[in-house]
Amino acid sequence: MWTTITKLLVGAGISKAFLDALVDNLEDLNARVSVTHVIPNGSFEQDTDGDGQAPDGWTKTVQTGGAAAIDSTDSRHGKYSWKATTSGTGGAELKTTDFIPIGSLRTLQLSWDMKSSVADIQNIVRVYWFKADQTAYSTPSTELYNNSTSNPTSWTAFTRECAVPHADVKYCKIELVGGNSADPTAGSCWFDNVRFTDYVLSVHVRKEEASGTAAQSGINTAWTTVLLNTEVNDVGAIASLASDQITLPPGRYEYTFHVPLKNDGTARVVKSRLYNATDTAVIHMGPNHDMAGNASGMISHSSYFELTAGKAIAVQVVSNAVGNLSIGAPASIASTNEIYSEILIRKVG
Repeated sequence: MWTTITKLLVGAGISKAFLDALVDNLEDLNARVSVTHVIPNGSFEQDTDGDGQAPDGWTKTVQTGGAAAIDSTDSRHGKYSWKATTSGTGGAELKTTDFIPIGSLRTLQLSWDMKSSVADIQNIVRVYWFKADQTAYSTPSTELYNNSTSNPTSWTAFTRECAVPHADVKYCKIELVGGNSADPTAGSCWFDNVRFTDYVLSVHVRKEEASGTAAQSGINTAWTTVLLNTEVNDVGAIASLASDQITLPPGRYEYTFHVPLKNDGTARVVKSRLYNATDTAVIHMGPNHDMAGNASGMISHSSYFELTAGKAIAVQVVSNAVGNLSIGAPASIASTNEIYSEILIRKVG
């Protein structure tokens, strides 16, 4: 939660309350922006104890009959890779030793390079989830990769995404498994260049039409739902768009919407609101927007809201005068789509 603080006077002492507020604000800022995490020794270049099997920052588990090695003869990034070998009874596992802090209710994107000596050994990449006290979350892990039939036999880059499963999840660990014991095929697997980013869940929706196509007319003295037909992005797949309404899961959100207006009639006042279409209830009412006659303008609104259950929401507008008010005007630029109303929603809790 953001805390308002006042700059200290020159020579004033620094109180614990000031430092606590500063730390809280930094954590809040971190929760609102994308964070690229450096996985310690994700290229397996450091091996301080020289065992040749477990790179620094990683913990190995060798399955029955398997072997693990830091390999200097075959790598994709830097000099070394990590290699797991199975004779058919099991290979090896490598897991980050430390708990990696992550933002709750975000999407995690993990990337790595991998190859196998044969396509049909079983290789797995998992993320393990932990609560604030670093005990396992009730859904302890998510598999991002599990393949026992078609693993690449030359170096291949992979990227996988998954949503952090719950607000209680504050840490994770990454696990690599090469030549898992569940598969009897003999062979080796190499991993390299492991890294990840976590970022805020968000959805961006707008009204988009072909060049020269108008958006929406007939904004009158009754509340009218603003038309939305294009999902620009949905980071974390948190939303769905249908019938000009965006359905969201439970949670806390912040939003900003913009609605362009074209007034071909008399001066008027226009209002906007964010509307819960499921419960037919107003979420937030926007301020008055005065429009001169025969003029154009933009009505915008930003705020926060919370949903305790999944709901469909919409943007609505109303005018205190009848007729001649529309949503924007086409620019009619060749090969350039018309962009009209839009809303950006970010999940913040």
